[in-house]
Parts: sequence; structure tokens; C-alpha cells
Amino acid sequence: MGYILERVRQYIEISNALEIVRRYFVINAFDGAVTILGAVMGAYISGINTPKALINMGFSVSIALAMSGFTGSLLMELAERGGEVKDLEKRLFRKLDNSLITEAHNFASLVAALVDALSPAVVALTATIPFILAYMGIMVMADAFKTSILITLTFTALLGFYLGRISKTRVWLYTAAMVGAGLLTAALSLMLEGA
Repeated sequence: MGYILERVRQYIEISNALEIVRRYFVINAFDGAVTILGAVMGAYISGINTPKALINMGFSVSIALAMSGFTGSLLMELAERGGEVKDLEKRLFRKLDNSLITEAHNFASLVAALVDALSPAVVALTATIPFILAYMGIMVMADAFKTSILITLTFTALLGFYLGRISKTRVWLYTAAMVGAGLLTAALSLMLEGA
């Protein structure tokens, strides 16, 4: 176990994986929040009021976000990092196949893809919980819609707070910007109701 942990530590250090994973987490969790918010608002203004339909929609959105995130991120990272390894091989005048550097870049690509897949999917699934509760008869649909919207806006606020902490500047500004984007999404969706 100690060998594996040491190897992972080396991979992270060589590939600078933590910084990339942090970016992917925030960007894609935000994408998940705004996407599910748009889907929930679309269902609301379309009069879709059955819990099962909203549960299916939430799961479908989660699957789509996970597939898109994993595939796009994995291919992008492998291409980007593969190019970096090829450039390094040219400078070193030797192949780096099966080297620690290549292993580290492949590891970072896979971890980034997993984060890119899971972060938006988890947000979307979490926002679907109120509709599961409505399906079980624990919550009425009107409250399920409100709670789902509140969950997504809470996620955007937490992500904004996190970005503000990273930037070491105005936490409130990042939080307001992220929540503002969520509110704008909801407002623009509501405008479709009258169209």
C-alpha cells in the first residue's frame, strides 16, 4: 500500500494533477448545476408535473454530463499531455514510453476525466432528490421544484465561495457572480413561459 501511495504522490507531483483537477471540479460542477437548473426550469414552464418524469430527466441529464465530461476530458488531456511528452522526447533525444513521466501524465488524464464526469453528475443527481421525495409522497411537487432550484443555487454559491477563497480576494464577489449566473438562467427560462 505504501508503494502505491508513493507512486500516486509522484504522479501528482510530476503531472501537476491537483491544480487541473481543482479547475475541472469547479467548472464542471458549475456546468452540472446550471444544466440541471435549466432542465428543471424547462420542465416547470412546460407543465411537466409528474415526479417520475423529473426523476428520469435528472438521471438522463446526469448520465449525459458524466459521459460528456469523461470522454471530452480524457481525450483532451491525453492529446494535450501526449503532445507534451512528444516535445520532451525531442528535447531529450529519447523515447519516454513506459517512463514515470508518461505514467504520471496518463494517471492525471484519467483522474481529470473522472472528476470531470463525477462533479456535474453528482450535482445534477443531488438536485433530483426532491423529485424522488415527491415520488415517495414525502414532498409535494411544488415544493420539490423549489427545493431543487434552491439546491442548485446553493451549489453555485458554494462554488463561488470556494473560488473566492482560492483567489484570496473578494469571496462575496465570486459567490454573487456564480449565484447571479444561476438566477439569470432561471429568469431567462421563465421568460420562455410567456413566449
